Amino acid sequence: MKRRKHRLTALLLAVPMMLAVCSPLALAGDLPPIPLTTKKTRVAGDANADKKVTLEDAVAISRRLAGGWNVEINTDNADVNADKKVDLKDVVLILRYLADGWEVTLQ
Repeated sequence: MKRRKHRLTALLLAVPMMLAVCSPLALAGDLPPIPLTTKKTRVAGDANADKKVTLEDAVAISRRLAGGWNVEINTDNADVNADKKVDLKDVVLILRYLADGWEVTLQ
């Protein structure tokens, strides 16, 4: 009987603590929906995947083309002329784009 009383006391002490830890939103059932999938956005020219096109992207592609040097690039973003390969044409287009566009559109 004494052991059962201690368990009941521990349970009664634990319930308020559990309720204090739970957020009011969780208790009310008003949690925002969790997205099931995340949509990847492609930034053409962003070879190093930092979500912006900079000189670092052109340098990363050049280093990769020159032999790698342990450089990882996002080849989908690096192929800015959509010819299904990453080459110096892509580097030149990125450099022209960075030099105020030169009427270059990265694809």
